[in-house]
Amino acid sequence: MLERCRMAGMRQPEFRIDAGFFILTIWRKILDTVVQPKHEPESRLESRLESRLESLLSAKILIILKDGEQGKSGLAFELGHKTVSGELHKQVRRLVGLDIIEMTIPEKPNSRLQKYRLTEKGQNLLTKQKNETLDNE
Repeated sequence: MLERCRMAGMRQPEFRIDAGFFILTIWRKILDTVVQPKHEPESRLESRLESRLESLLSAKILIILKDGEQGKSGLAFELGHKTVSGELHKQVRRLVGLDIIEMTIPEKPNSRLQKYRLTEKGQNLLTKQKNETLDNE
């Protein structure tokens, strides 16, 4: 736990005993004040994907999923949202319909354990856009 907090750039958890009770405090990142610098090629990739997919949210979803499977709540967290929005539901459905992402449990589309991953088509789209971005530098 300590290692993961450190890797995420978060404050170390606080352990203490108070009135006979063990108290653990885990500090959250405040997303509004923690601004991570974007790498220039990734922001260009995001821009190219946005124009291709007609949605900045869709582009961000693909960039998140290039690192591995993620559920909707995980996507929302990575996007800096507190909850899963209707727009996120809509874009995930749209990307599934376009065969750019797929469900990990297609036989149970409403499962709470449902996650999404890039399809081969989605990976090819990312690779193509990334190569075009690098060629234009």
